[in-house]
Amino acid sequence: MKLYGIPEVFDIETFFAYLKKNKYTKFELYFADSISEEYKVRIEKIVDEILQTKFHDYKPPFISFDGLAAEKHRKLQDLFNEIRFSY
Repeated sequence: MKLYGIPEVFDIETFFAYLKKNKYTKFELYFADSISEEYKVRIEKIVDEILQTKFHDYKPPFISFDGLAAEKHRKLQDLFNEIRFSY
């Protein structure tokens, strides 16, 4: 499932808690360009947790927002694609 233009009012922490229990649905999250730097920090903490986890017992989402480092973007994309083909 692809979600585009996600605004800052989206409760990313609650959604991530749900995602960590998700075994079936693949999510791609594309945040609006208008989100604040503070909100980007919140998202990036989640991105870091996803990337630092060695073994996922959930389907990790692909997350994109303006300002995400290219290396983290690539690693998320690789992880998303790897999981997509392994199920």
